[in-house]
Amino acid sequence: MKRRRTKTYEQELKCICDNKAVEDYKLERAKAEGIKLGEAKGKAEAKKEKILQ
Repeated sequence: MKRRRTKTYEQELKCICDNKAVEDYKLERAKAEGIKLGEAKGKAEAKKEKILQ
């Protein structure tokens, strides 16, 4: 029978912190992309309104 390797408490904490860092990075990137999309949409709408006036 093979012996299962268990993680130490410190290894488990590092894994959790690493996963949290990845989640935070992805969230910040998504926010930045959303802001860029919102700005582009706002500029397009402003340009459209300017043309219609």
